[in-house]
Amino acid sequence: MREIKFRGKRVDNGKWVYGHYFEGYSGSSGYQAIGSYIRWFDKKNGCFIDAEVLPETVGQYTGRKDKNGTEIYAGDIVGFSGNIGCVPLRVAWYEHLAQWYVYSDSPVKNYQLFPLSFAIETGKVIGNIHDNPELLGA
Repeated sequence: MREIKFRGKRVDNGKWVYGHYFEGYSGSSGYQAIGSYIRWFDKKNGCFIDAEVLPETVGQYTGRKDKNGTEIYAGDIVGFSGNIGCVPLRVAWYEHLAQWYVYSDSPVKNYQLFPLSFAIETGKVIGNIHDNPELLGA
């Protein structure tokens, strides 16, 4: 069974946090979303900590690691050496295929889509779309 966890960038300091994702709500007659949060257990203090995160940065853990043992999350950028050239690929979930994939929508190369297993065997995480958009030519 794969571990289900998420990461997101904190609103208050921009640092990445890892844990369980949830949305905060308020309102007595109708619920209104008031924020996105990541919750984790702080072993040092023996309690759970909630941090508000930027919703656009939230990415789910794929349950897989790259060739160096680094956890792979949605939004990561994976670099490869060898047969596909030097175009970095981004990690995403494809609902209609019900699988994690890495892909390139580079205008320089044709659209390419590879199963995540390809990234595990030959690639490594080199950044993510939030901290390193320049890796994708943005």
